Amino acid sequence: MCDLYALSIIDKDIGAFRDVIKKNKASRIRALVVKLCAQLRTHALSLVNAFQIPEYVIDTPISRKDGNYEKHILDFAMDYTKQASSVLQQSEQEDEEENTVIEVK
Repeated sequence: MCDLYALSIIDKDIGAFRDVIKKNKASRIRALVVKLCAQLRTHALSLVNAFQIPEYVIDTPISRKDGNYEKHILDFAMDYTKQASSVLQQSEQEDEEENTVIEVK
């Protein structure tokens, strides 16, 4: 994990290391990051359990393994909007019913 962290920091800011790392090595660093991530994937569940990350945090659009987090976030937002709209409509209907009952008395 230390190698993965160090290489991912270098890969993220490769421009800062241009005097130290040759261009042909930069792509090798990215390949190593991908390889280390693949190796770490088999231990992901153990790592998550070790940090006691709550289930509601794990089950988020950005955590899906297909990497299409933008689509998942948009889908989540659309579902949330629909649910919120439904709750709002139900609340408005209940308010109207309550007002009707008050007027009848």
